[in-house]
Amino acid sequence: MIMSPTDWTALVTAGEVQAVTAPTHPGPASQNNSNYAAIHTYLADLRIYEQHGQVEKAVKKALQAAFPNSDSFLDLEDENGFIKDTPYDMYKHAWDDYVHQRDKDQELTKAERGLAVEYNPSESVTIYFKKMQLTRTTMKELGKAPTDVLLSDL
Repeated sequence: MIMSPTDWTALVTAGEVQAVTAPTHPGPASQNNSNYAAIHTYLADLRIYEQHGQVEKAVKKALQAAFPNSDSFLDLEDENGFIKDTPYDMYKHAWDDYVHQRDKDQELTKAERGLAVEYNPSESVTIYFKKMQLTRTTMKELGKAPTDVLLSDL
């Protein structure tokens, strides 16, 4: 829920995650649901859809609690005071408007320093891959793509 559709598509095509779509409402119960299996499938789909809505509401509340200033998401609210945007839109709004560029730059510098690690043959190679993955993820979240030159400095 806190990822842009473009980033999600990139992860799916790269094979890093499996494609998962947000559940849709299964529609009204029909007369075709005459056997137990069809009724069970319909109820399971309905339950999953309702649970997705509850999770989305909880994420929105958590984001609002993280920014206790009452006017943080005021421009995202409709005339009735409800936020109709997705949690990703709320996160992006908070990221763009309330996180200072200085803080982003500090995190980028810290992430770049994480790549400058001396090789120790006695340590497992997975340690270096974990550090590289963490740094790449951090840099991507901060809006700076890790360059090949930076990664080749290892």
